[in-house]
Amino acid sequence: MEKKPNELEVEFVKRKPILTGTQCKRLGGLVTILMNQQPLDDVVTSLKDLKLVVERDNCLLVNEFGIQEARRLLKITGIRLEIKKRGS
Repeated sequence: MEKKPNELEVEFVKRKPILTGTQCKRLGGLVTILMNQQPLDDVVTSLKDLKLVVERDNCLLVNEFGIQEARRLLKITGIRLEIKKRGS
């Protein structure tokens, strides 16, 4: 079949994901904790193993390393968000 001169040719390019699955899971877990929600147990275990969160009095808290990691992952996605410490 010949192309007519006025026809548009459209090509769709599949875009690579910005974050890997592991990075998405990590960022989602950190955001969930920052919003005072309880993430999935395997996510909590992963974040604890990476020393990004600590547990005190049955409450999960994002430590300084966790905040830095959240900022890093958000920067990769192009989202700029300021996460302030309590009392600042």
